[in-house]
Amino acid sequence: MIFKEVELTDKILSELIACSEAWEQENSCHGYRKNTEEDIKGNRIFLALEAEQMVGYLFGYMDK
Repeated sequence: MIFKEVELTDKILSELIACSEAWEQENSCHGYRKNTEEDIKGNRIFLALEAEQMVGYLFGYMDK
């Protein structure tokens, strides 16, 4: 598995939202809700890739 930081593009944004929608539908984590564009924009984004396929992600920002 490879982890890398990426810039936000329309393609990556749609993949992140689609992935979070699938996780919401799984209902495996109490209270989880899908991410929105507003949640993601302006953050650093890290992808977990397996064979060039996104299998997970993390986003956030540094606060001083």
